[in-house]
Amino acid sequence: MKENIKSLEKELNRIIDVELAKDVSCIDDRLVMACCDGLLRMEKTDRYMITESEMKESIDSLFRKKQKPVTKLTKKIKILLIAAIIAILLAIGSLGYSQYKYNIFNFSDHSTVLFDHSRNKRVGDFTLSYIPDGFTLNYESDNKYEHSREYTSESGFFTVTKQSNINEIDINTEYKGANVQTVGGIDYIEFGESEHGQGVVWEEDGYKYIVSGNVSSQLLLKIATSVSND
Repeated sequence: MKENIKSLEKELNRIIDVELAKDVSCIDDRLVMACCDGLLRMEKTDRYMITESEMKESIDSLFRKKQKPVTKLTKKIKILLIAAIIAILLAIGSLGYSQYKYNIFNFSDHSTVLFDHSRNKRVGDFTLSYIPDGFTLNYESDNKYEHSREYTSESGFFTVTKQSNINEIDINTEYKGANVQTVGGIDYIEFGESEHGQGVVWEEDGYKYIVSGNVSSQLLLKIATSVSND
């Protein structure tokens, strides 16, 4: 887990560096904001902070000089920009980073999905209104942060899991990229493929849900859209 977090943090910083090296008019500001949002979810954020006095001093030093039209961001301006974004995100932290429903960061053999963080509330049961013919409940587990059920048939299985939104989730995208299907206003992220495992992950009411198994992706999505929070 720690290695994944370090790898994710490195990738977020790399994306920011690439964007801020572009001409100002070409910078993807939403992507930079999303990456900064991701950095705020790391365990140690002190390295990304500067004090109010440091920010004021840096701004004053910039404006004391005769400024030319800015087409490239200097290192000092980059630091100020990141600090300003961090300050804004911290200021709206009570809203749960609501401007971003989720962020997907792609690596060579997997992707990491960051949903909005939620309070560490206890995970209750869920309702599954569609169970394919031939499948019966094989196993059920329940603890403070997760509720899971496994259903099996003679030739297949699928698992439905409900979790508290306190950590990121890694999904298998080594062989096939993630695909987002919007149903009833909810974004369902389909991942993987039949040979190496596939599933659907989404966020609803402050919880994240995962449906996975060796059945078809169409069936997994149908099962996922039938899940409701109790």
